[in-house]
Amino acid sequence: MQGLDVTPGIGIGSMSNFNRLQVSGSQTIGPQSVCGLIENVYDRVYGAAIESHYPDICFRANEAGRVVAAAGIRRASDGPLYLEHYLDAPIEDVIQRYTDEAVHRSEIVEIGNLVSDQTGQCRSFFKLLCLELHALGFRYAVATATRPLRRIFQYSGFESRFLAVADPARLPDVGAQWGSYYAADPHVVFGSVTDFHSRLERRSREGAA
Repeated sequence: MQGLDVTPGIGIGSMSNFNRLQVSGSQTIGPQSVCGLIENVYDRVYGAAIESHYPDICFRANEAGRVVAAAGIRRASDGPLYLEHYLDAPIEDVIQRYTDEAVHRSEIVEIGNLVSDQTGQCRSFFKLLCLELHALGFRYAVATATRPLRRIFQYSGFESRFLAVADPARLPDVGAQWGSYYAADPHVVFGSVTDFHSRLERRSREGAA
């Protein structure tokens, strides 16, 4: 994904082309700033060591150019998703069982490593992230969501559905790098980006009436 401007202070960029991404006017955000926030939060909260990052990352920066929230995203059409370790079938097949509709990998995006350094930032950032994912043409978002992250989804109005328990025994390293992360009861969940976008638009119209 090429770097692109989203809204002031919001950006999405590819790890392979991140140095070209401009946000907040003249501010340039490097990948080390975003990856550093993700790594620091996971280390502080879970004692986890994030050794690799998602191919694309979305972040929010304040007016001073400091990254205050971030998340990784991966297109299902680009290859296996990390959370498919926890599933017995490809993600599109699992979602299709719940929706009774044809689902294609090109419509699915994985969100991971969602973090912020300020209370309340995650909820507003997640809404903006979903708006951008909708604009990019994705229909479904999937995630490995801990209890706190599921609450963020709920409070944001994003309706997520349970697919599986995230069992570290199914990982190649059986979860060795993740510290206490699995004590936070992570579940594999999915939700409709399309429906969430429609709800946000409806609320906006009602608020303007």
